[in-house]
Amino acid sequence: MGGAIGYAVGQKLSKDEGVKMIHELDAKKDFDMAKTDISRIEMKKPRWYKGGHILFTPKYGEPIKVKVGHKRDFAKLNELMQRFSPEVTAIVD
Repeated sequence: MGGAIGYAVGQKLSKDEGVKMIHELDAKKDFDMAKTDISRIEMKKPRWYKGGHILFTPKYGEPIKVKVGHKRDFAKLNELMQRFSPEVTAIVD
């Protein structure tokens, strides 16, 4: 999913294309979590020897980990998460 989000961020889409992209991503989503339910977003950069991740920790329930394989995707996702909710987003080593 990171590649698709990175693609969407990198492209200038028309309104119709943007709506279509959102519907396509919505159909492929693996989980759904409201912004108000998130207590922490932990981001770990991928290394040359090991992939990174984004860990969404809800106020209640189990955390959800999304793997991130490329530094380029990580950078775009980090930018999105900082815009989405900077108060709960942290980069860890």
